[in-house]
Amino acid sequence: MSLRGRGVGLRNYVGLWSSAALINYAALSARVPRTRFVTGISNVTRQLVKQNTTCAILSVEKPLPAHLTSVTEWWSGTHDLAGLVPSVTWHHGRWLAVAGSRISNLSGSRTDGVILEVGHTF
Repeated sequence: MSLRGRGVGLRNYVGLWSSAALINYAALSARVPRTRFVTGISNVTRQLVKQNTTCAILSVEKPLPAHLTSVTEWWSGTHDLAGLVPSVTWHHGRWLAVAGSRISNLSGSRTDGVILEVGHTF
């Protein structure tokens, strides 16, 4: 469900692995001039993070020039997805690209990484 950026959203992602993996989340957002703040809760299945877990999510989105947006997300907890994710997204027409990094909530963790995504809406 989405109200097209008007403050409420629910999402459910189903993975295409041999055992179905799910990321469910519900979030509320507020927009002040040129900045969006999002807070919510997420439930992730053990196929993605080794144990079923529920966590808080926070996000700040700020538009930049040339179809770019600065996005910073944070997932609470100590599971594999938990951490700070600063990134830049490019969206133009039906294309989307994301470049960012993931900084784990665990000090000295070996799960930090680089995020690169490209998408197309058909």
